[in-house]
Amino acid sequence: MSAQFEVQDGFILPACYKLFQFLRLISVFTLIRFTNLKFWEFRNHEKYDPKHVPIKCRPITKRYVFPEAWALGNLIAAILAGMCAYLIPWTPLQIVILCYAVIRTLEIFVYQVNVLLFDPLSNPQTYAIKSATRMVILLIMNMIEYTFWFSCVYSCLCFLVEGVTPEGFVFVLESFNQMTNLSSPADISVVHFQILAFFETLVGMFMNLVCLARFIGLLPSVRTIDDN
Repeated sequence: MSAQFEVQDGFILPACYKLFQFLRLISVFTLIRFTNLKFWEFRNHEKYDPKHVPIKCRPITKRYVFPEAWALGNLIAAILAGMCAYLIPWTPLQIVILCYAVIRTLEIFVYQVNVLLFDPLSNPQTYAIKSATRMVILLIMNMIEYTFWFSCVYSCLCFLVEGVTPEGFVFVLESFNQMTNLSSPADISVVHFQILAFFETLVGMFMNLVCLARFIGLLPSVRTIDDN
C-alpha cells in the first residue's frame, strides 16, 4: 500500500518516499522474495493474501525467519570475504565480490531507511515491528556486516585499481574505524579511497545516531531495585 500525500505536504517527503520505494527493488533480497512468492502462487493456484493464509503456510520469504537467516548468512559471507577474499588475486572473482558488496550495502541502507522512516507511512494504523530487541540485534549485525563489506570494497579496489594485493586485516581495521567514527576519512592513506571512506563514515553516523538510538529507545524497560 502506498502512502497518501496531499499538496500541503510539500514535495520533499513524497519524492524521498518514492525514491526509496524504487531503490527497494535494487535488491537480491527483493528478487528472491518475489521469485518465491510467484512460485508459491503457481504451486497453490491462488493469489497470495496474508490475511487469509496461516503463518505456517506462507511462503518462506514471507515469514520472520527468512530475514533473520538472510542477515546471518550475509554476515558470515561478509566476514569470510573481508578476511579471505584478498588472498585470491583473480580479477573476475574480485569484480563479483565488489559488485555484490556494493549491492548488499545499498540494500541494507535502503531497508533501514524504509523501516525507520517510510514504511510507517504506508499503513500507519497497522504498521508494527515484531520486536524492538530483535531489531536492535539485527542492526548490530548489520553494522558488523557493513564493516566487512566496506573492507571488501577497499581491498577489491586496491587490487583492481592499484594492481596490488592488500593486507586484508588492515582494511578491516580501517573500515571499523570509519564505521564507528573513530577516525576521519583523511586518515585513509590512499587518496582514491577517501571518498569511499567519507561515505562509510556517513553510513556509520546514520547507524549510530539514528537507527540504534531510535530502536534502543523502544527496548523493554528493566525494573530496578534501587532508585539511584
